[in-house]
Amino acid sequence: LLRFVHSFMTVPFNSSIKRSITLTTTNPRAQDFFDDAVREYFGYFGNPLNSIKSSLEQDPNTLMPHVLLLVLCLFSSGFSLGAPPIKDRVKIIKDILQTQKGVISTHELAHVEAAKEWARGAYENARRKWRHIIQEYPQDSLALRFGHDACFFLGKSDEIVGLVETVLSNYDNLGGPEADRDALSESDPDQKKGLFSLGYVLGMYAFGLEESKRYREAEEVGKRALKINRQDTWAHHAVAHVLEMEGRQEEGIKFMEERESYWSQCPGLATHNYWHWALYHLELGNFQESLDIFEKQIDRRIGDGEGASCFDLVDGSSLLFRFSLEGPAVNLKPIHFDNVKKFWGNHIHDHVLAFNDVHIAVTLQSGSADMNQFLESLKNYVSAETRQADDTNCAISREVANPIIQSIIDFRELRFSEAAAKLMGLKDDDVKRIGGSMAQRDLVELLLLNSLVNVPERRNDLTRLL
Repeated sequence: LLRFVHSFMTVPFNSSIKRSITLTTTNPRAQDFFDDAVREYFGYFGNPLNSIKSSLEQDPNTLMPHVLLLVLCLFSSGFSLGAPPIKDRVKIIKDILQTQKGVISTHELAHVEAAKEWARGAYENARRKWRHIIQEYPQDSLALRFGHDACFFLGKSDEIVGLVETVLSNYDNLGGPEADRDALSESDPDQKKGLFSLGYVLGMYAFGLEESKRYREAEEVGKRALKINRQDTWAHHAVAHVLEMEGRQEEGIKFMEERESYWSQCPGLATHNYWHWALYHLELGNFQESLDIFEKQIDRRIGDGEGASCFDLVDGSSLLFRFSLEGPAVNLKPIHFDNVKKFWGNHIHDHVLAFNDVHIAVTLQSGSADMNQFLESLKNYVSAETRQADDTNCAISREVANPIIQSIIDFRELRFSEAAAKLMGLKDDDVKRIGGSMAQRDLVELLLLNSLVNVPERRNDLTRLL
């Protein structure tokens, strides 16, 4: 595989990269701003929403900026599927399709169909449609990013490798990190954009390799991406995952410290990278250092609204739960939960991702009004007869998330045997379905281990798992 990757990285700078997708528009500035939005989406920097707005100011009837905005809203997981920001965007897209019938390209229409599937809850259908777009249009790195994120949300991150390899073939005329940075800076703008695009694709590749437990290859590819672009925060994040999964916490802390000035400039993923940094410290028993990172970098961002996205709330909740398992060794106080509880309170009826609901459950206190509302809402969601058969998240919530959430309640109420029994009834492939990474889903295994510790008659199960 490494020879395969090297083959995309050793040829000279002699070709520019094709656009991810060519818009149906008469205004080239609309295309330019759209391309900016795609790069910002890839790199977790800037503000893709502003670039989308600028694209639409140039041509309000350009379809793909509306599609990108819809998918960004959907993937934020901060809105229920019936919320106005989703419904309104779907209606605008339908209106454009009606007024420009026969004009919109087949390529763009394929993106519309995939986005509409996700918008109605058929996540698996959408994932398959993005995969098909990648196969039909291997230069479409935007479809790759959509497919990559869909795999992540659905616990299929190990399938990212195949998606990326389809797109990598489009970069066979681009140079790579063996070319020094002077060569990169001297290349023409199109080549430079193309090379940075390659870096982002390699960052996704590294993450897919890591989630496939191909750690040596993942680290190699991730570090190659970082040679192309020091600020590639997703590639940095992929290497951080390797260090976590291999128990190389000391290296991880050094890696975070040395590169903080680069990855911290990408606000879309900064909180999550700080989560990794705190996790390294926690696993080494550096409890105060881990708590300091939570307070100064994660909770602060959530509290001032800068990091109150659902992704950041997941990081905060996950770390707080891990702190709570350490008991009095971590100086955890009720005030530490205030911000995550406050902002999760806005999402207890969303049920967009089972992964989010599990993290809501580890945050809200058993018996509280918010927890009771959440559990009642979840019960109605998974049992509603109006749900479509291909509603992916509903099935995952009913079959996997619900038992996990019930085990969280059992654990909190000291019913350790019941908690362990529910979790032991789930296989690894079941738990994967809630989405996220292996490191994030480790929360479920920690819950099981801490339950078994308190059930003497199940010590054999504990020994086997350890």
